[in-house]
Amino acid sequence: LRILFERARQFEKTSYKGLFNFINFINKLKSSSGDMGSAKILSESENVVRIMSIHKSKGLEFPVVIVSGCGKSFNMQDMNKGILLHHDLGFGPDFVDYHRRVSYPTVPKQALRFKIKLETLSEEMRILYVALTRAREKLILTGTVKNLKKAVTKWKGYSQTSNNKLSECDMAKARCYLDWIGPAVMRHKDCALLREI
Repeated sequence: LRILFERARQFEKTSYKGLFNFINFINKLKSSSGDMGSAKILSESENVVRIMSIHKSKGLEFPVVIVSGCGKSFNMQDMNKGILLHHDLGFGPDFVDYHRRVSYPTVPKQALRFKIKLETLSEEMRILYVALTRAREKLILTGTVKNLKKAVTKWKGYSQTSNNKLSECDMAKARCYLDWIGPAVMRHKDCALLREI
């Protein structure tokens, strides 16, 4: 932004005016000098705070990692379209009854909806795995829920099974990362406060 500001200041000193001429001015600068100058690029070893998406952190490690927004709902908007498309299974449309002026999902659409949901959850699990494996020394997870008592009751129910793993059914019911993390936290010996809720 500072570089752009400096270039805008340079442009004001010329006799040209207007947005069109400013864009042309920037394009000429880019083509004549190779680039407009670049911001200082930090090396991976520099002692700074970095804010990045989980996708961009893949393959990197940091001493301390804070993964925030674990209570944010997964994006399931793709399952609400009128026609669902899948690269292997084809398409599933809604059935439209013009006489009664109603529409409802067909069996193929329901099957595609379930398949797309499982694929979305699988991708979210891979992303969570990347987030959880970036820290060398300390990992901090943050997230919020609307109703703590309801969420904790659900997590406690999931965690009270004899199996150490969440069942596939419980994993498929997840709406956010906390629905996978919460049951594990509920089993921890230091989590008595949440269990009392």
